[in-house]
Amino acid sequence: MNQKGAVTIVMTILILNIIFVISAGVSALMVSQLKTSRQSGNSVIALYAAEAGVEYILYDVRKNGRSSAFSVGVNLSNGASFLAEYDGSNTVTSIGTYNGTNRKFEATW
Repeated sequence: MNQKGAVTIVMTILILNIIFVISAGVSALMVSQLKTSRQSGNSVIALYAAEAGVEYILYDVRKNGRSSAFSVGVNLSNGASFLAEYDGSNTVTSIGTYNGTNRKFEATW
């Protein structure tokens, strides 16, 4: 093999290694962004579940005229859940959960 052919092989291997390193970096970045996107989606669902808990308590208080403290936990059809608490005066606190992500809502009137 002549010197020109050896240089070509070494340059080809070097260029392929650079392309591989760039591809691995881009792949790692994409996986990170995908995880962040999924966590954001879970967060929104948990937030809506917490909001549903507040609405559930407000409806019950207004419909039934409750004045004593109570709490309720509900599993929703989408896999989310909430635990809502009424303090007996004018504050509702609700924690929504979805896939290990928790979000909290508090309403005072």
